[in-house]
Amino acid sequence: MNHYRISTTKALVQSKLSCRIIFLALLISAPVSNGACAQDEIQFEQITAETSYRIGGSIEEVFNLFTPRGRESRLGNWTFEFIHEPENGSLSGTVFRQSHNAADVVQTWILNESEYGKSLRYSTFISVGEILETDMSFTPLEADSVEVIHRVRATATENDINAAVRDYGRQFPDHSKNNGDVYSRILRDRR
Repeated sequence: MNHYRISTTKALVQSKLSCRIIFLALLISAPVSNGACAQDEIQFEQITAETSYRIGGSIEEVFNLFTPRGRESRLGNWTFEFIHEPENGSLSGTVFRQSHNAADVVQTWILNESEYGKSLRYSTFISVGEILETDMSFTPLEADSVEVIHRVRATATENDINAAVRDYGRQFPDHSKNNGDVYSRILRDRR
C-alpha cells in the first residue's frame, strides 16, 4: 500500500542567499539568471512530498537500485557521467551528472549521506532551475520485501519554474503509486 503526504510553501530568499544559490548552481552547470541578485527578496516555490511503497526483494537488492551505480544500471535512457567517487569505497560523497537527450535536461546529483541498507540522501541540481532534495529510508519486511519511504523537497531557483515545482508536488503521488510494482518487476527480471 502506498501512502502520500504533500505540502507546499513559499521559500522567501534574501538576496545574499540567492546569490550563493546562484553561484553554487553555476559551479555545477545549472543555468540561472544573474538578475536575481539585484532583487531584495525573491519568492521561490517549494514543495515537500512523501510516499511509501513496498518492493519485493532483499534489502541489498532494493537498496542497490537507488545507489548512483544502481540508478545508472536501471535508467538506460539517461547518460551518466561520474564526476567524483570516493576512493574509500563509501557511497557518500559520490557526484554524478545524468542527462536525458530527449528532454534536454541535465541533473547533477550529490549523494550527501548513505547508510548501507538503511538510508540515502541526495541533493540534485536540475538545469531547468530546480533543486531537489531526496531522502530515502529502507526497512526490511517479512517475505523478502522492503518498505521504502521516499521524501522529496523541490525548490525553484528561477521564477519561471515555480509552476513546474507546484505541478511536481501535485503529481508526485500519481507518479509514485506504481513504484513498488515497477521496482519489484525490475528485480524479478534480473534474477
